[in-house]
Amino acid sequence: VERAIVIFEELIEYVNEDHAALTWQDATRMLFDGKAAFNVMGDWAEGYLKTLGWTPGVEFSWMAVPGTEGSFMVVTDTFGLPKNAPNRENALKWLEIVASVEGQDAFNPIKGSIPARLDADKSLYDPYLTWSMEDFSTNALCPSIAHGSAAPEGFVTELNDAVNIFITRKDRAAFKRAIESAAEDYID
Repeated sequence: VERAIVIFEELIEYVNEDHAALTWQDATRMLFDGKAAFNVMGDWAEGYLKTLGWTPGVEFSWMAVPGTEGSFMVVTDTFGLPKNAPNRENALKWLEIVASVEGQDAFNPIKGSIPARLDADKSLYDPYLTWSMEDFSTNALCPSIAHGSAAPEGFVTELNDAVNIFITRKDRAAFKRAIESAAEDYID
């Protein structure tokens, strides 16, 4: 944890001053507008850059965050069937279609995401998504703290608070204590 805090503190020096006020679209738009050199983001940013007119591998490129080799952070989109849904049969048909290879191959390339299935037709996906599909199929899958799949909400809230305080005060010891306290309170 201590080494991660040191690295995080070093990285903060490269972050724009108004980062806390920006949405992910705002941050990605800075890249598009030539006001940022890079952006650490998920595949949704690739989809957004395409809506702005950029082509993967032409106007922008990608890479795994240094030091994360062998890991793939999983953020999943899910569709559920609410209890007592008024159109249950239609909802079940939708779920069956969207879960099929054909459904995944129709939905994901347009959305700008990769399919959960490993048997998708890679020829339907752009170069970034194909690269991401390969990473997904060959690396260890890791849940995301930020997106709620790796830790309880209380931990995420306390961690976010600790990060924001650290960015302002740069007190490594207090940051470490806050992370440890959140872990003791919320992680089994």
